[in-house]
Amino acid sequence: MAKVKTRVLVVDDTESVLVSIATILDDGRYDVMMAGDGEEAWKILNCQQVDLVVSDYNMPKLNGIGLLLNVRNHPRTSDIPFILMSGGGIQASQEELEEMRAKYGATFLAKPFSVMGLVALLEDAGAS
Repeated sequence: MAKVKTRVLVVDDTESVLVSIATILDDGRYDVMMAGDGEEAWKILNCQQVDLVVSDYNMPKLNGIGLLLNVRNHPRTSDIPFILMSGGGIQASQEELEEMRAKYGATFLAKPFSVMGLVALLEDAGAS
């Protein structure tokens, strides 16, 4: 019996980042969906099953925090693990990041990141 792939939604307004992450996750364990902004991602989340979200912080239309809040406030999506990425746009202390993690269950990933760092976060989130 074939193992079911983990469905990962990657959200970033930079196409090269989307393609890079999709390439990293193209190892047979993941089914990768891509969205160019938070609004597009929210539409996908409302009509498809998603196991994990990896989202950029700074995006047009609906940023990563807005998407995270939508996900957490909707009963169908509230338990989806969420990784929030930023290339330095999050001006927050370690204490503030810990509070966000505790309050909203988000994990933070700084760009640029290593392949091993991303894969480790996915595995920690239960997406293996």
